Amino acid sequence: MKKLMLLLILLFMAVAVEAATVWNPAANGIVPPATGKWSDGANWTNGVPDAVDAQGVALNDGKAVFNVEGAAECIVDYPDATCTQIVSGDNGPGGVLRIVDGGFITTRKDWSSMGYSNTGTWIVEEGGEMYIGSHLWTALRATGVGTLIINGGTIKIANALDLGRDAGSVAKVYLNEGYLQTRYFPDDSDNEGSVLDIRYGTFATTNNYTATDSPLWKRINAGTIVAFGGTSTLNVERKDGLTLVTAVDPMNVFPADGDVIRNGDVTLTWDNLAPLDPNGVATGEDVTVNVWFGTDPNKLDLVQYPQVVTDGVNTTSVAVTAGVAKYYWQIDTTFADGTVQVGHVYSFLATDDFPPVTDAGLDVISWSGNEVQLDADAGDDGTSTVTYAWTYDAPEGTTVTFSDTTIEDPTVTIDKTTEGMVNVTLTLACYDAANPTPVSDSLTVSVYDNACQAARVGDNQAGNYLADTNGDCVVDLNDFALLASLWMDDYTMENPITVLPEAEGVIE
Repeated sequence: MKKLMLLLILLFMAVAVEAATVWNPAANGIVPPATGKWSDGANWTNGVPDAVDAQGVALNDGKAVFNVEGAAECIVDYPDATCTQIVSGDNGPGGVLRIVDGGFITTRKDWSSMGYSNTGTWIVEEGGEMYIGSHLWTALRATGVGTLIINGGTIKIANALDLGRDAGSVAKVYLNEGYLQTRYFPDDSDNEGSVLDIRYGTFATTNNYTATDSPLWKRINAGTIVAFGGTSTLNVERKDGLTLVTAVDPMNVFPADGDVIRNGDVTLTWDNLAPLDPNGVATGEDVTVNVWFGTDPNKLDLVQYPQVVTDGVNTTSVAVTAGVAKYYWQIDTTFADGTVQVGHVYSFLATDDFPPVTDAGLDVISWSGNEVQLDADAGDDGTSTVTYAWTYDAPEGTTVTFSDTTIEDPTVTIDKTTEGMVNVTLTLACYDAANPTPVSDSLTVSVYDNACQAARVGDNQAGNYLADTNGDCVVDLNDFALLASLWMDDYTMENPITVLPEAEGVIE
């Protein structure tokens, strides 16, 4: 009897360990509009995913399920959230999973999905991160509707990303800002109605998808991957082992995001978003814009800054004054039907101390042992003192001597022991206290054996001095004597000649 009881207990423990844990914060007294934290075990049916009891026994199998209708939003705000997989919308509404600044979720090995067979939404805010240890199915079963919104955060997927797995499922991915990386697409197309809309973020794949017949380009050409809702174009490039996809900002703003400009009076300019009909055709209707400008991006988000443009009909510019500071500005667009497109928060730096303008000078033709006066242009109109640093790259057997490597225009003497011309690269790096990152430029000095060789070969002067018959760079009586010795010689060919194989010689 005791053995039977022990067996039943072990079986019960095994079943308990195999159970998933379901997000149900209402059982903890949390209902919308309040939000619950992932880290609070009372918000789950079997504790936080991957949790163990005091004896170290697992409370669940690590599978996080979101399927309780009306559940409060789940917030991840700490860096150690783990689970085997996340399934949102598993035969019930998946609600919202939000990863905020400082939050990091890691799934280990199984696929995950938002919109498994019902609705499900994930939002990754700036500073939030997520690592999917296998595939991410954005909407999986035929009735699934999955929404992924990246507002400045980062998601990396170890394997495949699919936009609608089974026929009928619909996936919506909005890469507003931030970074989304996957290894590959599992096939060549996505379900109708699914979209990856790239705006100010970057989408990346480890597979090389730059070819026009790749799964990436097939999706772009089919309109599944778009820029700014289909109103702009995409850039695709291969860099550092990744295929990177970014969108061209259709508003073409100035100053652009991250620009450095001179402080003072500045004219902000932009192209207005074009109103489109349901078929994506421009309607030509008026748009109204509201523009905010200031030094705090958070105040822009709350729309508390004084507006520099209020209800401007088709307005495309506004004059502002910028002191020495970092500025933020935002353009909200209202279309004729009342729809409002909240704009991106752009930033630029206004300064009175620009980096030095570094120009090492023009390339030089010289000869061994000659002193060359360098003529750089490293102007700086800021208040900080400029630091100069000259360096060189020369082949073996070459000696380079600067008169001073820390001034703008030193002299340099290059000596070489090898025959024939050599190229020496001289580089000038400049920086100042306000701009400590060096700005560099280089020039090439072509060094010949002597001054005559430099003139005849380097400067191509031989053709201009045909009378210099002996090639010593001086037209004198020696050249006349050589000319006289050959006077009236006739070297016209009298008979055909036969050329030997491999040009070994000729036979008359």
